[in-house]
Amino acid sequence: MTNRKSTIAFEGQESDTFDIPAGIPQGSPLSPILFLFYNEELVRICSRPGRPVVCIAFVDDVNVMAYGQSTEDNCRELLRMHRACEEWAARHGAVFAPQKYELMHFTRARNQFNLQAELRLPGQTIQPKQVMRVLGVWLDSRLRWKGHLDAVAGKMKTQVRALSQTTQSTWGLPLRQARMVYNMVIRPALTYGAIAWHQPQGQGGTGPAKSGLALKLATVQNSCLRIVAGAYKRTPTSTLEAETHTVPLDIHLDGLVAKAVNRMKASGMAQQIENACAAIRTRLRHRGVTRGAQRHMGAVVHPAALPVDWEQQWIQGAKERVTAEMTPKQRANLDQASYNP
Repeated sequence: MTNRKSTIAFEGQESDTFDIPAGIPQGSPLSPILFLFYNEELVRICSRPGRPVVCIAFVDDVNVMAYGQSTEDNCRELLRMHRACEEWAARHGAVFAPQKYELMHFTRARNQFNLQAELRLPGQTIQPKQVMRVLGVWLDSRLRWKGHLDAVAGKMKTQVRALSQTTQSTWGLPLRQARMVYNMVIRPALTYGAIAWHQPQGQGGTGPAKSGLALKLATVQNSCLRIVAGAYKRTPTSTLEAETHTVPLDIHLDGLVAKAVNRMKASGMAQQIENACAAIRTRLRHRGVTRGAQRHMGAVVHPAALPVDWEQQWIQGAKERVTAEMTPKQRANLDQASYNP
């Protein structure tokens, strides 16, 4: 890359043109585009057709998943892939960091497999972990998201304490600014990666509107809203949400998932994910691995149906929250009148 020039623009002022002898300006979209060309062969090597491996990469964070009839077979397959990756690194002047390698065995049939199987690399042995962080989301070996819940809960303790310290009754932030802090700082950290761990009800989920991880994380939102509003501990949750103009967490998560799925559908990524899942199911079926594997690959979410279910869930959830806090006499009066949330 030669004969490149650039300028610096700031607050309506622009500098003179200057040469760029080397490198790419920080924040330039050209940098990740060029890295995709550089990294493409490595991802292709780790996703060879006919081999029981799948590669998922984000910039320089490369994850290789092997699947088979035993954890020992998977480790041997990963060793073969590592040798191929080292050959690629030697050709392209890249250096891997084995001290950052992590290994995890994913299965819910814990008594059928050796979950202590190690990955033995030249000069290093990788021990399997029970919890592992991938792009900000914590995975556990059973894919129950307990590790993610524990990590978020630990992080929220600090953030809730900080929110409490900035909203004192005599000198702290007023309600509007405190609500802004929660919506812009705390809630994004609370709901990060929802597309991976939250299953909207009505799209293959089971149980009530609030269940699983969403139910546990909703208690964090309730604590924050009490601080924001300066409310008593026994103030009903629905009242807190109404007074602070805050959407219930399960409904907010449904909206995040709906938007993410629509983005993937518009970009064509949804079809690629579905094709990848179908390819894995086909390979597993041909190898005779894990009867009923298709059931564990996850339900296909159709974005067009989400807004309808989301709206109906909102109405039903609002009705349930209101009626749950009514006296028997108030419920009887409600049954005689039409309900319009």
